[in-house]
Amino acid sequence: MPSRFPHGISSMGMPILGTDSLIPASSGTYFWVDSGNPSGTGSGDFDDPYTTLAAAYAACTTGEGDVIIMKVGHAETISVNTALTLSKSGVFVIGLGSGALRPTITLTGTTAAVTIAVSGANQTFRNFIVSCRVDELVAAFTISAAGCTIDAVDWVEASASYQAITFITTTAGGTRLTVKNCHLVQVTAPAGNGACITLVGADDGKILNNFIWWISSDAAASGAIAGITTASLRLFIADNMIVCPVGTSVVPVSIYAASSGYALRNTVGCGKTLYTGAIALAGMYGAENRACNTVNTAGQLDPVLDPATSV
Repeated sequence: MPSRFPHGISSMGMPILGTDSLIPASSGTYFWVDSGNPSGTGSGDFDDPYTTLAAAYAACTTGEGDVIIMKVGHAETISVNTALTLSKSGVFVIGLGSGALRPTITLTGTTAAVTIAVSGANQTFRNFIVSCRVDELVAAFTISAAGCTIDAVDWVEASASYQAITFITTTAGGTRLTVKNCHLVQVTAPAGNGACITLVGADDGKILNNFIWWISSDAAASGAIAGITTASLRLFIADNMIVCPVGTSVVPVSIYAASSGYALRNTVGCGKTLYTGAIALAGMYGAENRACNTVNTAGQLDPVLDPATSV
């Protein structure tokens, strides 16, 4: 098979790719994607990339560790709910660049149900932007397979006319999910209730080191991280910085009953009265989690008994 790196993968004997956390070393095939490819066709090579992520994904083989690399500035619009169904196991989808130059995937169309549907296990998605141009988007990502990772994938609200109810939601099949290093910002509330990261039976999930500024509907079912309908066992939620600045009913971290796990060093700013469950851990253990409901103040340990009534 022709090399996907026609100009070599080393410089002065040192490997260029696979040396850091961005592009993995893999025995699979590397495919390139660039919406700016003037040929309009693409073979997947560096000099002749596919023009869409969907086309590159179709070329991948399940279980082989294939790697899709989206070039700096790649832009792609998904307008049909089934247009980006990621059902092959072990695929890496990586974006190059930093800041606004990273690849952007925009969800649009005539239905709020359009989503990035992840149904293949053990896939990794890293370093790109997701946005939408449809109001009341149900979910940007729907995860129904085990062992998937969302790493440094950011949500950017395109305008005040377009919001998501949820950024990531799982089914009970979405176990061992890792969501880390994401910057998730929504500044206009949708009408529907929902949390930024919604966990349904997400056993052994890890939510780590995310920055979440999420304005949602003013309801207890809304917020930043929420478990619903099915317990999630052995969750680990740590080092997340969360602000839900609008509403007094929003519960920024709300874990479903009978869930278990550990929550550590999460910080929350919200309008909810302190000591009434801004961080509601259900059956999870917790330490060093803090919440505050007034700007220019230090957070209080939460959950914790109100010192005025504890004995």
